[in-house]
Amino acid sequence: ATHHAGRVARNPDWSDILVVSHDASRTGAPILALNLVRVLSHRHNVTTLCLRGGELLKEFREHSVAVWEAGKPTDDGPFFVHVLDDVIAEQPFAFAAVNSVEARHMLLPLRARGVPSVALLHEFASYTLPRSAYPNAISWADQTVFSTRLTLDNAVETHHLTRTPTMHILPQGKCEIP
Repeated sequence: ATHHAGRVARNPDWSDILVVSHDASRTGAPILALNLVRVLSHRHNVTTLCLRGGELLKEFREHSVAVWEAGKPTDDGPFFVHVLDDVIAEQPFAFAAVNSVEARHMLLPLRARGVPSVALLHEFASYTLPRSAYPNAISWADQTVFSTRLTLDNAVETHHLTRTPTMHILPQGKCEIP
């Protein structure tokens, strides 16, 4: 994994959190992650982990104390465990926000390392492959937040899930496009 210094100074009075994005491309989910980082950086020391690179790395650095780029576009679980160990060695985290079902590969390593996680799911489960992606993300995360009732209902219906108290609906709000 590649470590990039962030442009935000670490505030010792704030908690340290991790935001995981599947990549840093100028597309939907990474733009949502960037907006999340931007807002959370007003109250937390945010470290961003991008599983792959992309043109938004500079923008992530502008709002983060550190940015990590895993640089591996596969579902290689052991690789992501090692990446997380590198990131945690720099700073322990109060929690992690894992943005999109495509970044689900970090949820199990986070759980194994004792970092509470929130999976932010906005994709439709009926269009997501492999079929195990959504059930895995929901079972590996401590809390799951859906962007709309429609995406939650689609996941429940597609995978015959039972809605639990760890499943929430919170609209993503308006995003600023970098």
